[in-house]
Amino acid sequence: MKATTASLILLAIATLAPAADAPGTPKPMDTSFLKLYAETRGFMLGRPVKPKITPDGKAVLFLRAEAKTPKMKLFEFDVATGKTKELLSPESLLKGADENLTPEEKARRERQRVSVGGFADFHLNPSGSHVLVKLSNALFVLDRGTGKAIELKTGKDGAIVDPKWSPDGKLIGYVRGFDVYAYDLAAEKETAITTGGTQVKTHGLAEFVAQEEMGRFSGFWWSPDSRSIAYTEADHTGVEQWFVADPLKPEVPPSPQYYPRPGKKNVSVRLGVKDVVGTETVWIEWDRNKYEYLARVAWNRGTLFLVLQSRDQREIGIAYVHQISWKLKVVYDKRAKVGWISVPSEPLARGPGVDTKQFLMIGDHVTGEPQLLGHDENGKVLEYFPACELLGVSGDEILTYFNWRPAENPTKQVVTSMRLTKENVFIWRDHSDGIHTAVIFDNKPIGWRVMTSTTLAAMPRTSLYTEQAVPEDIPSVAIEPSFKPNVTVAKIGDYWTAVVRPQNFDPKKKYPVIVDVYGGPKHLHVVQAMRNWLVPQWLADQGFIVV
Repeated sequence: MKATTASLILLAIATLAPAADAPGTPKPMDTSFLKLYAETRGFMLGRPVKPKITPDGKAVLFLRAEAKTPKMKLFEFDVATGKTKELLSPESLLKGADENLTPEEKARRERQRVSVGGFADFHLNPSGSHVLVKLSNALFVLDRGTGKAIELKTGKDGAIVDPKWSPDGKLIGYVRGFDVYAYDLAAEKETAITTGGTQVKTHGLAEFVAQEEMGRFSGFWWSPDSRSIAYTEADHTGVEQWFVADPLKPEVPPSPQYYPRPGKKNVSVRLGVKDVVGTETVWIEWDRNKYEYLARVAWNRGTLFLVLQSRDQREIGIAYVHQISWKLKVVYDKRAKVGWISVPSEPLARGPGVDTKQFLMIGDHVTGEPQLLGHDENGKVLEYFPACELLGVSGDEILTYFNWRPAENPTKQVVTSMRLTKENVFIWRDHSDGIHTAVIFDNKPIGWRVMTSTTLAAMPRTSLYTEQAVPEDIPSVAIEPSFKPNVTVAKIGDYWTAVVRPQNFDPKKKYPVIVDVYGGPKHLHVVQAMRNWLVPQWLADQGFIVV
């Protein structure tokens, strides 16, 4: 819940609540909705989360909690039968013990806006036969064939962060403490890839600014051939420390946190590459006076791409690294004349060949508005089209899937597939109202996807689309709100506006008005999503109009 909305609720309760034992006291305000809203996390608990299609296309795996229990379990939806079964639960792994989160995991979940317990994520190996999960600072691998889960024999000192499979599925990489490790499943052996990491100088961890402001939560990346790992070294020497206390646990000392305030010393970040077996780290050099931030790293189709950014956030450089000399080449450089340049998405390699230097990304560095941008190997922009999120690329045909907010109505978001040619041919495009996103599957015919959709009149629903004419719903166990918001979305002058009226609205009556405005960048306050208007509707039903 946004702080502004929470403040409005408290204001409304304080304004409307009658004085205790006052003569003629009206009926107390009914706050049962707010209680249920809190218990269900905005009626979102119980809905499928993070769906992933298995490589063979036979199943969709997803996380789901109970309707009032904020603890994620792992489920499998069988495409052939339409049946769902539970694969793994925190209780089955911990055998009744409580889940304990390390301070590092708590901070990571906070920055990822994850407020539930249990599994925060899961990772399929390349064949889809095994699933990797993290729980209570331990790693577990589930064999989908046998249903058996084993705990990996990792070291016990240091927080485990950011586990992920190697592309060949033989190793699992992760950060433990402040160094990067690789775990060999066949040998049941853990090997340190880096050494000497400390709280001041970390290896493989994304620094605070990268996580909170840039959305980069990882600090290491596997090479496509699984032989090497690129990792960040974040040096916090001289960076100001803040101490964050937990008011619910006054007996626990405050947690230290490096926090580079504007104008203060920043974290110094560099990128190295090291073979999994032997050799010393090769450090990638660039002009850090010009580009202080390492905003994005992507290693795909044999090419290591970097997105660099100046500290004033007005200039970006897009580069790739030659994997013989390990020299960096900036192929695109752009400085904004006014304002700033938002951090683009990770470059996604495109075109034929395993070492292609062509790439796609979402960025606003060409037109000032978010675009799907195609760059050639020299960084030249080949094409662009309005888009807000790149979902993936399917095969060498360059079938590109992306989310798009139409300029004529940015309150909705549609999913689009386009064949990137000189004509930019649309394969399919969803014109329906609401907010839609998708997970694509690139080994099946065009149109295979898992879509999550919501409208002004319906909460999010997740469905599998295949060759079948009718999509199949991934089951939800969520509690549905008892009402649909009486909200009107329209463009008034230059602004898209939502007006929420009481459900028993009387057009002959005058109502006090609550104006709820958000002034931050990139965030769209007025969208066609029912969950956004549940609390405003409750406020309106207390005798207001919310705008």
